[in-house]
Amino acid sequence: MMETGIYCGDYFELMRDMKDGSIDLTIMPPPNGTEFRLIARELLRITANGGIVILVISDDAAIQVDVSIRKVSILKEIGFDLLNTVSHTTSVTQHHLTYTEVSHSAFIFSKGEPRISRNKKLKQWKGDVETFDTPEDEDEVATECRVGLPEKLVEALILTWSNPYDLIFALECGTGNVCKVAKINNRRYLGIDTSEEHCSIARAILETRGPQQASLSLQED
Repeated sequence: MMETGIYCGDYFELMRDMKDGSIDLTIMPPPNGTEFRLIARELLRITANGGIVILVISDDAAIQVDVSIRKVSILKEIGFDLLNTVSHTTSVTQHHLTYTEVSHSAFIFSKGEPRISRNKKLKQWKGDVETFDTPEDEDEVATECRVGLPEKLVEALILTWSNPYDLIFALECGTGNVCKVAKINNRRYLGIDTSEEHCSIARAILETRGPQQASLSLQED
């Protein structure tokens, strides 16, 4: 059985070592490769009853939109329920200049009736800023190889769809954004990726990060 941490290797083979119903929330980009149906079936097995799976697709993957839509369809076909689709826009800056905006769509699925059904929304959802500058408190290794989903988006999803101490699974974890945000917000984490370089960076970042109070606030609708 896999424990909290970052693992490098084949997605399917690693997921086979995970316990049935052990995952409370999965956040992932569309995984690479052609065996997504196998991965989806493993996701269904390892997700707890009432657990959540979130597939996040960025607009820079627009040329693969048909592939992404098929992956959404596969998750529905194998037994997940599509709860909602939300969007998020990130302004990316470098050297204090905003030069592009990246949009993401998050497809939110549940395994059966979602155990978290609170009617809340996030005050900050659009207009977040991701910076590629290197302030003193930024993870220097992350700026050298920045891979992953926007941290504000990840935090919004984690705070909305999980509770403290839940186990958060990052499939294709990259340099560890999902795992880092999970740890900061008092969640357990488990990440897998095929790149040893990305996994090494993620482990280094996570060693320096500890839990702290959530930085995004929730408000009632």
